[in-house]
Amino acid sequence: MLKLWLDQIAGPVLKPATMWLLERLVALWFLVMGLVYLPVKEIFWGSESLFAVAKVGQGIISNLFYVLSYNRWLDDYVFVTFVLSALWVLSGRWTTVAKALLYFTGFLLYYAAFYAFNSGLLTSLLLMFFLIFSSPASKRSSLQVLTNLAMMACMLQIVHIYAVAAANKWVGEDWLNGSAVYYAIQMEHYSPEWVRSFFVPKTLLLKILTWGGLIYQTVFPVLIWFKKVKKPLLIIGVLFHLGIGIMLSIYDFAFAMIFAYTVFLDESWSRLIISKLPRWWAPRSVIRSDA
Repeated sequence: MLKLWLDQIAGPVLKPATMWLLERLVALWFLVMGLVYLPVKEIFWGSESLFAVAKVGQGIISNLFYVLSYNRWLDDYVFVTFVLSALWVLSGRWTTVAKALLYFTGFLLYYAAFYAFNSGLLTSLLLMFFLIFSSPASKRSSLQVLTNLAMMACMLQIVHIYAVAAANKWVGEDWLNGSAVYYAIQMEHYSPEWVRSFFVPKTLLLKILTWGGLIYQTVFPVLIWFKKVKKPLLIIGVLFHLGIGIMLSIYDFAFAMIFAYTVFLDESWSRLIISKLPRWWAPRSVIRSDA
């Protein structure tokens, strides 16, 4: 099995259309995030940030991050670069530098206010780091190998997220007794009133949702590698994360995970999606059947 994987990674790009699509969707996630936070960005970033740290480490890197995150003259440039880099990656042209800039500026924004963010931002940052090394349309063998490695890294990252989440839940009493979702939707600053009114009286349904989420996260790292069950597994996952987004109003995390599923799509699915896009945007080289 290991030799088969190594032989495949060393060959042409395994899923060029899928990797191209993943890059665009992760960049779209960052762009929407930037636009959503734009009206209130002073709360999170800059010299007036409510999350500014009181102390900074003595190292050069720590001081550089601090200055770029909280300096009143620089934070706007960091934010603008972040948004423009997301647009650049979305454009689909000469994006390696744009992906690096998007990752770096995104990491600065995460560093500046990490207490305010859920795992959606961190997940997207991790994927974007791997995608820096992805060149889906390249004909150079070295870049093709890097693209395949980036794809495997993204896959393993998502599997790792679910494996760690499941392991932690299996030692949590609330997940085992089926009350985790019940307690989660009781938090008024997360859960809308209509969600609490509808679900709280339905104790059995809440238990089913709790145990269903636990089972899904447990089996995902294993079943996702089996083609026969991959499609229904991903559909269930989309519904699972949409449910989390609706019930707890954490849509950013929900769509970060849904977009991350792209890396598991069959190449034929990705080609079909890209074929519907304008020709000037999606390079034809990533959707050829012999690519």
